[in-house]
This record gives sequence, C-alpha cells and structure tokens, in this order.
Amino acid sequence: MTDVYLYFHGPDVAGDSQDSENIGAIEIMSFSFGSDMPTTDARSYAGSGTTGKVHMSDFSFVKSTDSASVPLMKHCWIGTHFEKVLVKCYRAHNTGRIEYLNILLESCVVSDFLIGASSGVPTESVMLNYGKISLKYTDSEKLSGKGSANKQVIAYDRVQNLAG
Repeated sequence: MTDVYLYFHGPDVAGDSQDSENIGAIEIMSFSFGSDMPTTDARSYAGSGTTGKVHMSDFSFVKSTDSASVPLMKHCWIGTHFEKVLVKCYRAHNTGRIEYLNILLESCVVSDFLIGASSGVPTESVMLNYGKISLKYTDSEKLSGKGSANKQVIAYDRVQNLAG
C-alpha cells in the first residue's frame, strides 16, 4: 500500500487509488524536487558567497501505469495548464497513519513524461513545471499519532522570485 498520493485539479487526470481517504488519487512510488543557490569560492569579509537567485528544479514523481497515464501523456503533448497539484504524504504510527506532509504546486504543466519497463508493470516518470510550490509539515505525537500544533510552512514563487 502506498503512503503518497497525488491529485491534479484540472481536466481528466485521476488515478486508481482505492484508499478510503484518497479515492481517485494517483498513487506515487517516489517523488523528488530540489533547489540550489549559485555560490562562488571567492568570498570576502564583506559579503556572502551567493551569486544569484535560487534555482528550483521541476517536481518529479514515479508511478505505475494506471488510468492517469494516457491523460498525463496527452497533457504533456499539448501543454495543458493545471491550476493546482496536491501531494499528500502519510506516515505510520501506533494507531494507523497520519498525514504529515502536504506539497501544493500551483500553475503547473507536465514538462516531461517517460514510460518504461524492465519486468513487471511499466512505470512512469513524470515531471511538473510549476509557478509556485508550498510545503506544510505537521509534527505528530509519537505515541498517540495526533497532529501537534507544531506546523512548518514554506513557499517559493518562481514567477516573482519570492520565498516565504
């Protein structure tokens, strides 16, 4: 059973998830994205080593072939704009599981779609280019599994080059 689910808010992209809390979501096997800040080795006492603005990579995820496969490939081909894409991550605790990480992508396009197989079910690697990304992490009590008041939120707007 997967513990990471992805939702497209837009035309005709739905997955096969039968999880009671995530019906119709895309079950994803892995995801990645990152950022890098250009730096220089030539530092002085007067300033830092940064030389530009942060570079945010596209959001990449891997999934098994499912009902979302053909629509995702089509939307990559025609450049469909999606208002929002939501990723929900769960972790186990002693009474079940808890949602602890949400990733919201806004103003998205499918920038890359790869399908392949070596044995078993084909898998797909999908990349999303986005205008804004937001992450919300909710800590949980280790014994009860209840979400705590400790929430951490961060966002980056690629269009306006603003972090917050």
